[in-house]
Amino acid sequence: MRIIWHQPKTILKPFIRKMWIVEEDNGVNIEVNAFPVGYSFINVISGSKFKISSSHKESIETTSYLAGPTISSFVLNMRLVNRALTVQFQPYALSYIVGLPANEFYDEKLSLNDFNPILAASLEEAVSSELTSLSVLEHCENILLSLCKEFCLDTRVL
Repeated sequence: MRIIWHQPKTILKPFIRKMWIVEEDNGVNIEVNAFPVGYSFINVISGSKFKISSSHKESIETTSYLAGPTISSFVLNMRLVNRALTVQFQPYALSYIVGLPANEFYDEKLSLNDFNPILAASLEEAVSSELTSLSVLEHCENILLSLCKEFCLDTRVL
């Protein structure tokens, strides 16, 4: 298992806290306890769907999801076939990038396909592609950047 990190080089730099891909050549079944981190993030996995479960919410089955800042842990059950992408956002980034105020998305997890099918398809296609993981990370940065073409960056963020 390898982790490939990427720091955005575009105007997204102040909005993305961390961005990485986990690679696994042979495939592995994983059950992960995801602990509250206080940041919103997107997870995308290549291969089969995975299940998100928590004690106080209905389970979600998807290949990509958007999670708001969390206050409680949840469980991911997945089969990691090749790659898993995580994009961790700064607390103020959701309203700029996906148009959601963080306070309205607190402790929520949504299938990315239900929220934005075009974004889900673009990210899932990139993660499942034959590109190198670093190229996938750069491509995913550009996909997210395309969502932000019209926003006016607050100078306080810079």
